[in-house]
Amino acid sequence: MGADSSSEEASGTWFYAVAVGRRTGVYTVWPDAAAQVCGYPGFKLKTFRDYIGALAFVKENQLEGQEEEHEITFGETEAGTDPDPEHPESLVTFCDGSVLGFGRPFCNGGAAYACIFPHRREWDEVAFVAGSEVTNTHVEYLAALAAMERANYEDPSGDDVLFIFSDSLVLIDCMTSWVPKWQTNGWRTAKGRAVKNREVIERLVDAQSDRRVLWRHVKAHTAAEDWASHWNSVADMEARGAARTDASCL
Repeated sequence: MGADSSSEEASGTWFYAVAVGRRTGVYTVWPDAAAQVCGYPGFKLKTFRDYIGALAFVKENQLEGQEEEHEITFGETEAGTDPDPEHPESLVTFCDGSVLGFGRPFCNGGAAYACIFPHRREWDEVAFVAGSEVTNTHVEYLAALAAMERANYEDPSGDDVLFIFSDSLVLIDCMTSWVPKWQTNGWRTAKGRAVKNREVIERLVDAQSDRRVLWRHVKAHTAAEDWASHWNSVADMEARGAARTDASCL
């Protein structure tokens, strides 16, 4: 929802000014601002303590022809503007990865990922991942990458919103919060360390391009019978099954 400049002195509020990105404007929720610049070439984003300064930054740095969205944006997109992921025409995938026996001595553990499209099961991809240093995080990234690449193949225009469900908060935080900061910092963490899995993360950013991706977290290994939990379990079983076939220690 929008708000006027009377909100500029809200206690404890940071204002994230997006001058160049998918939707320019002033945001008060970091993930919303990050979604506008993640993977966007030449983005311009700056953090302010006051709304007036943030708005001035947007106006001074906005590219000609970009849509002007200068209201403060709080929280999530307004209800009803996003497609329903359970609708059969929606573009939805559930991603999971599995590494069995990682770090165990004398163990040739298997690694695999799965991306499941509940409305388009013929698009499913389940793949074994080779390598002795493969981690759970790495295969989670690969699952999301495979999902994006499939979505881009089936919808090359990138017009359809893509829902990616995952039980990996690392993956979701990476793509919704951390990547813009890493890009600005030369792919260094806040502690100055090189970002792990940079190569596959950059591929994820490139694959996302201008497509709107809605990342959704779903709890893993629950007995819940709701729609999202069911399909997350399907992705988990597919990934674990593929990894198990190549694990010699289990």
